[in-house]
Amino acid sequence: MAEAPVDLLQMSEIWISPSIANPKLKRSDAYLLDVQQMSKVCRAVPSTYILPSWMPQAQAARLGARTGTRVLQPRGGLVRD
Repeated sequence: MAEAPVDLLQMSEIWISPSIANPKLKRSDAYLLDVQQMSKVCRAVPSTYILPSWMPQAQAARLGARTGTRVLQPRGGLVRD
């Protein structure tokens, strides 16, 4: 969370914790690329919905079909056009 708007395309690194139970931050260059790609898609198509990474792809596709929105999963690209 930030008080001022943050331009995600200007980020140079991102740190994540692969485990909730044993939080240990590690740098993830691959996820940085995912975040930047998601930002570009959301800017191009404002109605895009970014799903939580834990949601299965089949469930995401059904949700997109029901709502008529473009669904984007963080690790796997667009689920539905």
